[in-house]
Amino acid sequence: MTTPMPGRLLAVYGTLRRGDRNHHLLAGAQFRGTGLVAGRLFEVPMSSYRPYAYPALVVDEAQQAHGALGGGRVEVEVVQLPDAAMLAALDELEAFDPDEPDGSEFVRRLVPLVEFTPVPGGPALTQAEVFVYAGDPAQLGAAVPEGRWLPR
Repeated sequence: MTTPMPGRLLAVYGTLRRGDRNHHLLAGAQFRGTGLVAGRLFEVPMSSYRPYAYPALVVDEAQQAHGALGGGRVEVEVVQLPDAAMLAALDELEAFDPDEPDGSEFVRRLVPLVEFTPVPGGPALTQAEVFVYAGDPAQLGAAVPEGRWLPR
């Protein structure tokens, strides 16, 4: 049995976005709108975690705390997760172990939404969780132009 988590919001920017290879993992999540978060995207060409390229969000903690865009901005889609089982599947995809964040490739962080456009009739949102890159900086490839990951 899964635990309901009403209101658990996740901002996705890469392979979980609509039209990309891992979006199916969000089947049952409710799309809430689009927005921007402060940070920069880099491509990880491949890793021991995945045999395909994927993006990594890198944030400057000071800018993130204030929602500043000086370090860049990243396009996100915001979804509301239906339960803990979906969150656990996403943690696995992102190589995030909540019990050992220091050894994780990504960590989940609550961040401000610098801009947000809700679905028609949807609530205005000001923050969501997002997976932030915590892996080896040497694994990062080229910067992703304009903070927008395109489906591959």
